[in-house]
Amino acid sequence: MNRPDKITLIADDYAMNAAISERIRALLMLGKIDGTSCMTNAQHWPQAAQALFETEQQCPDIQIGLHFCLTEPWMPTATGNFTSMSLNQALASSCLRIIDKPAVAAEFSAQLDAFTEHYGRLPDFIDGHQHVHSFPVIRDAIFEVLKGSDFKGWIRQCSGPWQNMMARPFRFKALILHLVGSGFCRQLQRHGYPSNSDFCGIYDFSDTADYEALLQQWLKTARRYPEDTLIMCHPGDSEASSNSPPDPIASARTREFSVIKRQPDSIINGSDQ
Repeated sequence: MNRPDKITLIADDYAMNAAISERIRALLMLGKIDGTSCMTNAQHWPQAAQALFETEQQCPDIQIGLHFCLTEPWMPTATGNFTSMSLNQALASSCLRIIDKPAVAAEFSAQLDAFTEHYGRLPDFIDGHQHVHSFPVIRDAIFEVLKGSDFKGWIRQCSGPWQNMMARPFRFKALILHLVGSGFCRQLQRHGYPSNSDFCGIYDFSDTADYEALLQQWLKTARRYPEDTLIMCHPGDSEASSNSPPDPIASARTREFSVIKRQPDSIINGSDQ
């Protein structure tokens, strides 16, 4: 896998809970999304990995990645030693370069090992929960681990051309990601890892957000752009997740699932029609 196609729709947070995993597999089976990235430090991962592997046997073109997670306090870490932190803590400590790089590297290595242990192979791509994989120091730790592995896939970058970011809603959040990830694309090129050229799917997950309109806006900019665009999404089921740990975007996940399920198959697999 060199890098994403013209328009690639990828679901984040697979294995976060059973409901999210079931909804993502349903969309994969329907051909509505191109792939998903997996939280391998989640308690649900071993069972979810087997179900996803069976889905891939029926849909061999889907892409399965690692969703590196450092920022879910309720979720056990893969090493058992790393202390999960909030997004703000991860952002501040990485930008100030005071985050424990060896500990991050050990945790990434353990989550990567958990992927191969339960899925039987290395991931097609790597991204990060709340985009932590693109943060300073954290990304350096990831590159160090990957250097000693046989990983041949692509890595998500969370930015894009200025004109595309400015043409989309929630441009301030996109700009923050762009600034935090400054230099990330150059590092990817230097280390020889392909990546997506553009990135979108950013919004506030609020109950007032019109996800249908947002998706159409992201698709509009993607179709105008001559290079490839990666659109992230977070489908799930808020009612089925009621017995799981608290999920602040559970309602948004239900809306996303409903909207994506209604979309024509032509929005993915490289179509620009």
